[in-house]
Amino acid sequence: MNIYQLNDLLPKVNGLTEAKVNALSDNGLLYIIDLLCYYPFKYTNRSSILTTRALVEGSYTGTLHGHIKSISESGFGPKKRLEAIFTDTYGEVKLIWFRYYPSLVKSLSIGKELYIYGEFKPFNKFHTIVHPELITPEKYQANRHLLTGFKAEYTLTKSLTKARIQSTQLSNWISFLLEKTRIDEPFPSTIVSSTESEFTFAEALKAIHTPKSELQFQHAKSYLSFLEFFEFQLVLKLTRQNPEIIQKTEYAQPLSKTNEFLTALPFSLTDDQKKVIQTIRGDLKSGKQMQRLIQGDVGAGKTVVAFTAMLMAIDEGFCTCLMAPTEILAEQHLASFLKLTRSQAVRIAFLSGSTKAKERKRILVDLENGQIDAVFGTHAIFQDDVTFNNIDLVIIDEQHRFGVEQRKSLVNKGRSPHVLLMSATPIPRSLSLAIYGDLSISQIRQKPKGRIPIKTAIRTDDKRQKLYNFISEEVEKGGQIYIVYPLVEESEKIDLNHATGGFEDIKEQFPEYSVGLVHGKLKAEEKEQEMQLFKTGNHQILVSTTVIEVGVDVPAATVMIIEDAERFGLSQLHQLRGRVGRGNRQSYCVLMVNRFIGKTAKERLMTMVQSEDGFYIAEKDLELRGPGDLLGTKQSGIPSFKLANIIEDVDLLEQAKVLSDEILMKDPDLSREENKGLKNYLTLRYRNANELFRIG
Repeated sequence: MNIYQLNDLLPKVNGLTEAKVNALSDNGLLYIIDLLCYYPFKYTNRSSILTTRALVEGSYTGTLHGHIKSISESGFGPKKRLEAIFTDTYGEVKLIWFRYYPSLVKSLSIGKELYIYGEFKPFNKFHTIVHPELITPEKYQANRHLLTGFKAEYTLTKSLTKARIQSTQLSNWISFLLEKTRIDEPFPSTIVSSTESEFTFAEALKAIHTPKSELQFQHAKSYLSFLEFFEFQLVLKLTRQNPEIIQKTEYAQPLSKTNEFLTALPFSLTDDQKKVIQTIRGDLKSGKQMQRLIQGDVGAGKTVVAFTAMLMAIDEGFCTCLMAPTEILAEQHLASFLKLTRSQAVRIAFLSGSTKAKERKRILVDLENGQIDAVFGTHAIFQDDVTFNNIDLVIIDEQHRFGVEQRKSLVNKGRSPHVLLMSATPIPRSLSLAIYGDLSISQIRQKPKGRIPIKTAIRTDDKRQKLYNFISEEVEKGGQIYIVYPLVEESEKIDLNHATGGFEDIKEQFPEYSVGLVHGKLKAEEKEQEMQLFKTGNHQILVSTTVIEVGVDVPAATVMIIEDAERFGLSQLHQLRGRVGRGNRQSYCVLMVNRFIGKTAKERLMTMVQSEDGFYIAEKDLELRGPGDLLGTKQSGIPSFKLANIIEDVDLLEQAKVLSDEILMKDPDLSREENKGLKNYLTLRYRNANELFRIG
């Protein structure tokens, strides 16, 4: 009798032919472990036979026992369908099939006894089931042990369906492999004890595929969800971090420049800012490399915290740098730093793609010779010919705008410098743990005192003339206007307002004002130029898509108008709203919507009217749209969990982060005897990332 291993390729047994093995392989199911971790997406409970009397109201999923009363075919081609009336002692239901094989008609006959299974929904005077499962009495009796209790249902992709693989087959193969595979416990005993799990890994797998009760299923799901988070947290840290604990110089000198800077600030720091500054100070004194992400809402004061960290490094005699995604934002940071540190003797440089060759050469020489304390700039900072003498702190603003390799190349310019990342995109804590589990995370939620709240309103197109009058009034008062559209050009598929057409309309409506246009199809320098013209007040109105820069400070901008606002996510609307309200005047955000939008969409937008808390809005967005849409599916980096839910299971995610941190702190490369099973398991489960892990 064969005993299989988790790392064995799927064996050709029990109808698992070569063609079907290939189809499974195309779906990433190559090894036995892959199929055992292909969890059901739902379960059906066949523990009792229903009667038509039980189907008086509502929808039901279950089994009926009776016979066929009548059969009829109707329609032609794609509209052809087969209908049958099925009856038991108490009543009737209608069965419907679309795109069926002729053999199905032959298998049915009036008076034939059957068990039928499916989802029964009320329609007109009949309960109806589309494409029911038909089971003969002989088959029902022979397989009664399989047809009662919980039955797992598995997702069938197009390629699996094409290979004629059915959910029942998957269930049978998995059950067979669970019985015939040796599953050694891959997880350390500390994990089992910490989670108080009643299962071994093998028992949890068996319980999730063939649960005996609802309670057993819930316990198995909870434990396997935790293990999904735990595996991911380990992989995240092993792929993104150097497993070695990097020893650093402990910052211990008197903070003369730092203290002078904080004392001279023309405003008071919030409690959140003070707390994060103390946390960073602790990181720099710890003797270990800091890798921290600061999340802060628009206007929450992340930049002042970053400047404080820079001065801590300068006080210690090190060089530091702050990199921003665009030149206009980098220049803004430099101007703010100079304004707040004007009495400080700090040697500063600015480096970007537009820096003149002669000036750039001088800066590179000074950097290499240690003659610069702080450099501000764009991606030009991490180019190959830029050499730092003693850089020890790297700060990256809007870090999600840079690729992983770009960030690495900058960090690699020093001897593992401290890293401080900043993001103005509020992200719920559950998402932060899932995406940035390898980083320490700080949040700045409080806003500085005295900030004037932005007034937000929802308006329909029939109020557009009043809106135009309002725009004129604001511009005459010295204000500037953003108008944001969801598309660049008119789309035949989606009837939305579009930026290029809107630009022409606004120019025609306001011929006395200068109107700019910014969108993603412009070259970087053209976009930068248009943004600069708006920032300096040459443009009174800026028509744009969502590419307008996060963080760009235009104090005179007082109105944000967002067309087709119902098409945006709440987090994106909040980010756009944050472009205004940066001066000392009342600012406004107007959400233009279709007058016929539904009640749910209007209630969702009311969240914007009622709150300016970006973290609260992000939580609501996460609940309503899910993580992929919240951050943008393509670039979010959000893992696709099979069982775990980052919204509902955040406590398990927190626990997984703590336990993974504890294990890697003691055993950074999982080389200890007690972690060898875990290392082998991760190497198999995440085999495509072996080189990144440096395990396996």
